Amino acid sequence: MHRIILLVFLFSIIYGDVMYEMETKTDGMMGLGDEVMTFRNFIKFDRMRTEVKIGNSESKDEAFIAIIRLDKGVFWILNPENKEYIEMPLSEKLENNIIDSSNVTPEFKIEKLEETKEILKIKCEKYYVSVDINSGAERMEITQTMWMGKDFPGYDEIKEFNDKVLGRVNETGLVDIDNKLLKDLQKRISEIDGFPLEMEINVKMEDNYTKTELKSSSVIKKLTTVPISDRVFEIPEGYNPVKTPNTD
Repeated sequence: MHRIILLVFLFSIIYGDVMYEMETKTDGMMGLGDEVMTFRNFIKFDRMRTEVKIGNSESKDEAFIAIIRLDKGVFWILNPENKEYIEMPLSEKLENNIIDSSNVTPEFKIEKLEETKEILKIKCEKYYVSVDINSGAERMEITQTMWMGKDFPGYDEIKEFNDKVLGRVNETGLVDIDNKLLKDLQKRISEIDGFPLEMEINVKMEDNYTKTELKSSSVIKKLTTVPISDRVFEIPEGYNPVKTPNTD
């Protein structure tokens, strides 16, 4: 499960020196069913904290807290209920990926569309991104529609953090895909000018035996620049480490 969580973060890249709240509706997410997830994000320079709650609008339970520390090269997942945390090195390549990577031939496509609309009083442009990973026996197709805005305070910090995350992905090879193709995807993503205030993601996975489809739609509910204490990005006192599971 920890690998799936990290991959979700990489595909829904989180950004800059700001605080924002995002609401995500999921359909088909493993173990969750149809749910509403709320992400409260705090980002400062080279670090990010995300507090995740799952449930309906009347009642939400805190599921976990995730902290990325690019300066330390680690990714922490905190369990507030048990006061435990898992630490994963960002330099460690993910093994046993969802798709067998021995014969992977990814295809990437990024399009800027003509539509525009206003979200939180920010003018946004529409983009379409698709990733098709085919290993023969297994296939994963990811499609993403994003409404990107840039004319708001904190955008420069957002872009800087995004570039750092993409650079780390490229440097460490977090996913076992041909490095040249990953560099090409990174370059094309970096050319997208903006921050996604709304997005839809559709993930289809298929092998010889099963077909799975996961859908999610996300919208930014709040976006602001605020002073953030460094303590926000540390493991709280009283939390104990647990062993990183070898399997999902």
